[in-house]
Amino acid sequence: MKRQKKRLGDILIEAGLINSTDLASALEYSKKKGLKLGEALKELGLVNEHELSKALSRQLGIPLVDLERIVLDPSLAEVLPEIIARKHLAIPLGKRGREFLIAVADPLNIFGIDEIARHLKGKVTLCIAPESQIQRAIDRLYGAAGSQGRSASVETRPGEASGIEEDTEAVQLINDVILQAAREEASDIHIEPLEHHVRIRIRVDGILKVIRQLPKEIHPSLVSRIKVMSGMDIGERRKPQDGRFDMGVAGKEIDFRCSCMPTSKGEKIVMRLLDKSSIRLSLLDLGLEPGQKKVLEQA
Repeated sequence: MKRQKKRLGDILIEAGLINSTDLASALEYSKKKGLKLGEALKELGLVNEHELSKALSRQLGIPLVDLERIVLDPSLAEVLPEIIARKHLAIPLGKRGREFLIAVADPLNIFGIDEIARHLKGKVTLCIAPESQIQRAIDRLYGAAGSQGRSASVETRPGEASGIEEDTEAVQLINDVILQAAREEASDIHIEPLEHHVRIRIRVDGILKVIRQLPKEIHPSLVSRIKVMSGMDIGERRKPQDGRFDMGVAGKEIDFRCSCMPTSKGEKIVMRLLDKSSIRLSLLDLGLEPGQKKVLEQA
């Protein structure tokens, strides 16, 4: 007789990580926000990513790996493109013929795993790792090419730097997020302070998706970096602010319109991305008659 798979919530309750009231709250929150249960539990601060990964491993019978103890094979960077790895939070760990061992943060992301399998054109065996470990592993695996790619793909403007000494990690993180958003043709970037962490989301095809969840401690540095880039007052934290900057990203000239809004958890940043190269229309392209065009040009 086939044993019935335990539900994630039951596993977490058995482990003493949450109680039935916590589970009910998380289920209600997940429905309200359109999140998976695990994402809701993390956002509410009821479990951390390591606890969630361990519970998913037990629920699905998929091995849990510690990527901090694994030496990555640089040749595997050619197996899976970086953009797919970052998109689906997946990292290739091994290859034997047409069989691939892939670590993922979300083994229930069926569409993502299917896209990975289609690209690899082979059999995919999964293991689970916490999201932050996978993000760091991606940085390590694609780092050699990625660091050169980032410096070539994210072109800062002369005079952008102020006299302020900036957090190097925050600068690199913002560059990475901007690069990913540009490559995926996102319309906006959201940097949102939550109770215990910072969530970064991008909007692609009208849908917001999480691409980073970071320690709360780095939030002030991220906000300061955006304020410096967009010409906002970094000392003002109580009032809404707006700013803008231009940047060459991945061969595109992008205009960033930024807003900073104080919230009870800290300042929230929203960045709108406008690809200038895609909207260079002449007056005739807009359907104006020659006479109308002349009037506007003389105005």
